[in-house]
Amino acid sequence: MFIPALKVRSIWNWFTPLDGCPRCSYAYERETGYFLMATWAFNYGIIAGLGMTVALLVDHFFQPTLTRLILIVCIPMPICAFLFARHAKALYLAMDHYIDPHRNDLKSSKPERSGE
Repeated sequence: MFIPALKVRSIWNWFTPLDGCPRCSYAYERETGYFLMATWAFNYGIIAGLGMTVALLVDHFFQPTLTRLILIVCIPMPICAFLFARHAKALYLAMDHYIDPHRNDLKSSKPERSGE
């Protein structure tokens, strides 16, 4: 779905999926802004939930000062969000394709009449 990680040469290459599947030409992006939900709901939601979980667990078990707790949680979160962005788009595309697949090869739902 993306350029392989070792061949990425810019931030644009990291975040932008290919135009379509190399095998079947399935278009990944249905319309402009298609992956906004992936960015907001999946990426930010999962990273924020993970950050809150880690913060609560670290606070419960180790009782660090507030400054240390913020540093422990807030420094890795942007790095994790950057690394998870591609996975969020892939998960969103898989979920959307499962719920509402769009294919060009679907025939019309009208039954054909014979004998006319």
